[in-house]
Amino acid sequence: MAETNLTKLKRSRKQYNTLLDKLEVQEGQLLERMTEQWQDPVLPDETEKDWIVVWGQGRDSVDPYSAETLAEARAKCRQLYYRENVFMRQIVRNAINYAVGADGLEISSEQLDDGDLEDEVNAIWEKFAKREKYCERQQEMVERGSLDGEFFLRYFKNEELSVRFIEPETIRDPDGKISFGVKTKPDDVEVVLAYLVVPFGQDAAKAVPAEEVYHAKFLGTANMKRGIPPMGLLLVRLRQYDGWLNDRIVLNRVRSKIVLIRKWITSTEAQIKAFADAKATSTRVDPASGQEERFRRLKAGTMIDTHGNVEYEFLSPNVQAGDVRYDGREIKLAIAVGAGQPEYMVTADASNANFASTWIAEAPGVKEFERIQGIIKRAGADTWHRVMIFEIEGGQLAQPEGYDPENMDSGYKPSIIAPILVSRDRLKDTQANNLEFNAGVISVKTWRGRDGLDNEEEEKNIEAEKNDDVGGFGELAGGSLPPDEEKLERENASR
Repeated sequence: MAETNLTKLKRSRKQYNTLLDKLEVQEGQLLERMTEQWQDPVLPDETEKDWIVVWGQGRDSVDPYSAETLAEARAKCRQLYYRENVFMRQIVRNAINYAVGADGLEISSEQLDDGDLEDEVNAIWEKFAKREKYCERQQEMVERGSLDGEFFLRYFKNEELSVRFIEPETIRDPDGKISFGVKTKPDDVEVVLAYLVVPFGQDAAKAVPAEEVYHAKFLGTANMKRGIPPMGLLLVRLRQYDGWLNDRIVLNRVRSKIVLIRKWITSTEAQIKAFADAKATSTRVDPASGQEERFRRLKAGTMIDTHGNVEYEFLSPNVQAGDVRYDGREIKLAIAVGAGQPEYMVTADASNANFASTWIAEAPGVKEFERIQGIIKRAGADTWHRVMIFEIEGGQLAQPEGYDPENMDSGYKPSIIAPILVSRDRLKDTQANNLEFNAGVISVKTWRGRDGLDNEEEEKNIEAEKNDDVGGFGELAGGSLPPDEEKLERENASR
């Protein structure tokens, strides 16, 4: 019997070795096939596999995104901004607060020779801005532009001129004949003829003439029909940082669950079982075995009781905080770069930057906000001219020279002042400009340009003040007092 069992064992071992040899051969063949198919991703012949051709040879009608992918990007950006990601919220709010501010861009008429006419023009604009809540609308332009990559303003001419936003999802062609719902000239994609608007809950499109719509893109070229969400590029990094932060939270939670094992050296298993029964928080009956099971919720600092014949070993994750702390910052830096804002503005953590050295005119954040201000300024100027043209057509406002409604020029030029982005020491800047001016290095025009003032406008203001009977400011300007006040000053001094 013993020899028979030994023979069976040898036979089984031989079969095992044969199967092992076959497995090793198959493993080698599989590895060889994988090696043949694998290529270094940086090799030139991989360009068609890993890269997407955004534009072809001609860029007349080719867009880097389809209508579906643009809609998906807008939806994801909104989801992160409104519901999920604090950094997305901070980035967009920074753009609103710095580029537009709490009160919006200051829009008024440039100085006119006729003061009463200037007051009338300003009163017309103030009435429109108040009625249409144009300050809040400017803030919404930045919000929509950041999340959607574009915004559409539609103007309605009834008894009064009104303006409303058009949702980007409603601009489409249900028949699929006109790409992105934007109808252009056949030979010039930059000349828009109409926008096809499909209201929510409806299937038919209505062609809205381009003259009634103002379209601004936050990201995209002139020959692209639609704007691309600037925040779309940040979606991956924002999700990655959320995942990284959640992993850190889970890791800390796991570490806090370290328990103390208490061994009962002299007690029997039955005694420990009775002790465990008394400490159980809940029980249930196993449907398979019919036995009652005890449960005890493990919290931080929980103690486990066992008798001396059992050994337990608890394995903790071999991941240290120092191993991953730099990863989180690198992700945040990538987010800040994509947003065009300094790290301390995105994270609200100024420990890695000095405000005085980074918040200067050349800082990327300043230039980014200035770019956004330019977009809102152009939209404001367009709205201004539409308001004045509407009043001129209705006979409520005199028609000035240069009136050209076809090119959206009312003849009344607006003065648009945006919030100052750079915090400067005006006294030091003024002293430096004064030294350069007296030395013949700069002109008054250059000085005014540095302070963000319009040279022609200031010349008109100064000339108007000279013609008006305005006094009491000569001493503040460093000049002499008017003659009558100067005489009174000498009499007081003699007394």
